[in-house]
Amino acid sequence: MNGKMPQDQPTGLKWIEDVGKLYLVLQTGGDHWITLEADLRRSHIDVYDSIVGQVTPESEAKIMNSVKPFAQMLPAMLNALVPAEIRPHSKAMFSFRRKSISKVPQNRNPGDCGVYSLKYVECLALGVSFDGLCDENI
Repeated sequence: MNGKMPQDQPTGLKWIEDVGKLYLVLQTGGDHWITLEADLRRSHIDVYDSIVGQVTPESEAKIMNSVKPFAQMLPAMLNALVPAEIRPHSKAMFSFRRKSISKVPQNRNPGDCGVYSLKYVECLALGVSFDGLCDENI
């Protein structure tokens, strides 16, 4: 929380004050990977999925059920680690949504979703667009 760990390389960066986003790569359904971008200040999670395919209520429910534990766990984690003066304690679950396929490059080659997930994290963390991210360039 206070940027004192690891002891051999302390950053001095503090959650919420200096570090506002958390990136996660999550395996869903045994063989599919997605990226989560948790905005700790807004209490919101964006879901980046490279193989959306047919958007059906069932496919949406599968992804959302995979994300829900994180939406519940993150507020509890922040309550335990971040003083109330910095972030008021809350039991409210993080909101979450799956990003539109028009904004997230899609993978037509099954099996590369893990590579796409890692690339999403890289682009998001560096603040660069997904331009040029496609099967031919992965």
